[in-house]
Amino acid sequence: MNSLPKNIDKLRYEREKQARIEAEKLLEAKSLELYKLNESLSRSNEGHQRRLHILNEFAIAVTELKTVDELGWYVAKEVVGKLGFTDCVFYLFNEGTQRLIQTAAIAEKNPQGHEILNPLEIPLGQGITGNVALSGEAEIISDVTNDPRYVPDVMPGGSEICVPMIHGDRLLGVIDCEHPDRHHFNENDLEILGTVASYAAAKIAERQAQQEVETRANELEEKVKQLTSLKEELETAKDKAEEHSALKSRFVAAISHEIRTPLSGILGSLDLLGDEDLPSRSSALVDMAKTSGQTLHTLLNDVIDFARTEAGTLKLEPSVFSVRELIGSIQYFWHPHMEAKNCTLDICIDDEVKGAYWGDPARIRQIINNYISNALKYSETEKLVLAVTCANSSSEDSNQLRFQLQDFGIGLSLEDQAIIFEEFSQTRTQSRSNVEGAGLGLAICRQLARLMAGEVGVESQLGNGATFWLAADFKVATAAESQPQTEERILTNFKERLNRRARVLVAEDVPTNQIIVRTELERFGCRVTIANNGIEAVEAARRHSYDIIFMDIAMPSMDGIEATKRIIQMLGKETAPPIYALTAHGMDEDRQDFQSAGMVDLVTKPFNRKQLYYAIENALDLSGDTAEPITENLDQENAIPFFEQERLGSLLETLDEESCGLLIDQSLKDLSKILDGMREGLQNHDPDHVAKMAHQLKSVSGTFGLPRIQHLSEQAQVHWKNELVTETLNTGRTICETLPKGLQMIEDTGKLYR
Repeated sequence: MNSLPKNIDKLRYEREKQARIEAEKLLEAKSLELYKLNESLSRSNEGHQRRLHILNEFAIAVTELKTVDELGWYVAKEVVGKLGFTDCVFYLFNEGTQRLIQTAAIAEKNPQGHEILNPLEIPLGQGITGNVALSGEAEIISDVTNDPRYVPDVMPGGSEICVPMIHGDRLLGVIDCEHPDRHHFNENDLEILGTVASYAAAKIAERQAQQEVETRANELEEKVKQLTSLKEELETAKDKAEEHSALKSRFVAAISHEIRTPLSGILGSLDLLGDEDLPSRSSALVDMAKTSGQTLHTLLNDVIDFARTEAGTLKLEPSVFSVRELIGSIQYFWHPHMEAKNCTLDICIDDEVKGAYWGDPARIRQIINNYISNALKYSETEKLVLAVTCANSSSEDSNQLRFQLQDFGIGLSLEDQAIIFEEFSQTRTQSRSNVEGAGLGLAICRQLARLMAGEVGVESQLGNGATFWLAADFKVATAAESQPQTEERILTNFKERLNRRARVLVAEDVPTNQIIVRTELERFGCRVTIANNGIEAVEAARRHSYDIIFMDIAMPSMDGIEATKRIIQMLGKETAPPIYALTAHGMDEDRQDFQSAGMVDLVTKPFNRKQLYYAIENALDLSGDTAEPITENLDQENAIPFFEQERLGSLLETLDEESCGLLIDQSLKDLSKILDGMREGLQNHDPDHVAKMAHQLKSVSGTFGLPRIQHLSEQAQVHWKNELVTETLNTGRTICETLPKGLQMIEDTGKLYR
């Protein structure tokens, strides 16, 4: 009985011992498991830290990598390779060819340095790499032998992992890794390679953008050099063209002077001879000579007009005119010519034609007279019809008038119609006729029509006559503007009007012209003093008092411009008598020289007695109106367009958007700099600096479509050359007031081409 408890205690002890042993074994197993887990976590953490270290080094190193090619090799060797991938190929996507290009690699594909063995170009959508690039989705292929898309490269693989490099929506390339073992890659590898691909894509996009900017900058720099060179070439060409134009203008002016001077003597002598009581045969010969001289005068005027059109200085002089009176006077003028040619001139004017219009009747007459003259010379017609028709214009206060001359002669071929308005052209009819011409008349008609913002043309068929026409818009004159002008007054002797003889000084070096002027003026009751040159004119003005001075320009010893300056300097601008240029120089630039010297107007050779009479009348203030100074005739600013968008547009349309922007910005910068310089000159009351700025502005403003600014710049230089300080500064102020408007117009036009 006593042994039973002892057995129970022993059994309990054994069981407790066994349980303790099992607990120790379990604890040992768990401890080992925990140890292994800790080792695994430690190794995982080291791998993670290593990956972070490699990516951090990538982020630092990428700042030193200059090209996308260098970036590809760094990713392949220093990033993917160090992350434990044994085989890697780095592809870049070419958007132009739509192909993936192998640009970097490790392992067998990269035997040495930056060399790629058997480099491939894979079309988008071909193979595993092309499909991943097309879909934009990364893939793990555990067994490439079972994938029909697999394309073997250097060594056949077992498994493959392929990740696209995408930045935004743009495909930049692919990172592709292979391993000889199947089922080698896992999701962890995919995550790591995806991180590298994402980071590489961002850096590639950044580098490509930088390279594109650098390339564009280099292209722009090259274009700037080209534009600068082109600008210099254009400026050189422009200077040469202006020099040639000026030379041609001087030549035309010189020829004009050389012809006008003797022609003035011829016509004046014939005019005086015609006043004599001559036998009928002698009178007829005088009339023939006058007609020939007037024809020569007309031809000379054509040459001058043509030179003006080429120089861009031919201007219209608008006034109120009656179409019916104009056409009636043309019919009256041509009546004797029609009778001599056994031809009639019928008139037909639309009832819709208003009583009066604004326009230049002298230039309209010139065009119609040219048409009539040509018809009588070449058409072999017996009848002409001059018609005026009216059509409503786009403006309520203007009409489109069409002046047309119809003949019933031999007509014109299509070839002749195509060239008839060209300079120096002659039709077959003209070349066969005995009448010679310079071939300028119709060319001038076309230029005059363009000045009117109109057109000229011809309609004809061989054997059925021809119709020459002029069409343009004319503003209808108001009732007040249409009041008839006072009738022309009789040229009453000045002695009767003044109770004394008008005192006139004439500076003229040609004896024939001296005689003619003296004779004409003495008929008007004038006391005439003749000076043979500028020196004698200055001396005469110093010794005697005159009501008016007629001053020839081209004289020996001292010319008329210098003589005028000295007389005004000697007598004072307010007390010196009015000085009129008596000259064959009629070009606009000549008029500017006359104005700058102090002349109030001019009488052109060959002159007529009415021109002389009205000049004296104005000088003596007998006409009720003061003499109209040359400045009124030369005030062309309003006639010159302020901005010519087409000129600037023709320059910009040849450039791309960036070049347009660059050119516009540079022009605005240059013009603004000139504007600031001119304002500084005005503030300091410095005419030299204002003229210097005007010289710079002249070329730039014309190139960028500011003709009125260009004209004002020329005016400022003319004033400065003639030492007219006030005029130079005033013109500079006008430029400073108007140029900002031009800058805005250039900027607005530039926006259309950007």
